[in-house]
Amino acid sequence: MGSGSMKGQWPWLAWAAPRAFGAPRAFGAPRAFEASRVAIRVAACGILWALGIAWATAQGGTSDEMTRDIEWAVMQGKAGRFEEALAVLRPHLSERPEAAKAWYVSGFLYKERFKDRPATSTMDNGDDRNVDRHLAIQALETSLDLSRQGMSPPTWSESAVKALDYLGGTYHDEMVLAVRSFQPGMESSIQSWFDRYAEVMSVVDPSWDPRPEQTELHKNLARAYRLHFEASGRASDFEGLVRQYGLALELSPQDMTAWYNLAVNLYNRGVAVIKTIDHTTTLWELNEKQEVCLAYFKRSLEPLQQAYALAPQRPETLKGLMTVHHRLDHTTEYERYREELQRALNNKGGR
Repeated sequence: MGSGSMKGQWPWLAWAAPRAFGAPRAFGAPRAFEASRVAIRVAACGILWALGIAWATAQGGTSDEMTRDIEWAVMQGKAGRFEEALAVLRPHLSERPEAAKAWYVSGFLYKERFKDRPATSTMDNGDDRNVDRHLAIQALETSLDLSRQGMSPPTWSESAVKALDYLGGTYHDEMVLAVRSFQPGMESSIQSWFDRYAEVMSVVDPSWDPRPEQTELHKNLARAYRLHFEASGRASDFEGLVRQYGLALELSPQDMTAWYNLAVNLYNRGVAVIKTIDHTTTLWELNEKQEVCLAYFKRSLEPLQQAYALAPQRPETLKGLMTVHHRLDHTTEYERYREELQRALNNKGGR
């Protein structure tokens, strides 16, 4: 059995590259930390605050008193007196829960107060900032639900959707920051951020599919576990890596790179065990370590074969299959994939 690592010729892939905004949100950087998007977001929110709410108050269908109170609440909101503005709207929401525009303005007020509060890194539902965000989302969603019951959507519905998109994006940003500072045991909190983000996005775009982004989340958590394992050597950190790739593949079984990365990590784990063997290793320890490394090599075969099924001409996967079968003394399989690799390389060179 050889003892050379496949690192270099068969490296585990880096964190997935950020994708263009418009498909799933890129995982590479929080939207709140991207200068151009921040400028666009702030400008858009300012315009919506100055103009969008004015459109709401200009619509018919509410009593004169409610219209005056909505206009007054908008003015108070612009001056930063959010509680005073919300206080005047609460009786109307209680007495006339079907008043879509009042819900819309309340949502904007909560959103603006959320933005004014200092950022926190807690998911505590009692935290004032999180409460404002929750109430903003709840009010805006209610306004949209009520507005969609009419013959045609009001002119402010688009700005309500954009406000929800902004609020959902803050959950996304906090999720990304949590992954960057990941410690084992944080998975449930990070999943909570994703779940809240997904709930909002499903309102913003009812056709939105959360699976691609959730797949990327699990792949990034797998990478985070890999970094922890390299520092700690704990078996639990390595199995955390395996578990996160498994969750990603449950969501996206056609994700070839996830299958491939899982296989490479399992193989390299076996190689790492071999490297612990030296002249001080007893015969009993040698047999035990050989069994452990062979088990990792065997575990790497299934994900490799899945990656092969998805991309049978990919040279990296063929090299992996050839190498693992060689380590397991599978001569026939080794020769098969060696020949396939040679044909794939020849075809690639002939183009």
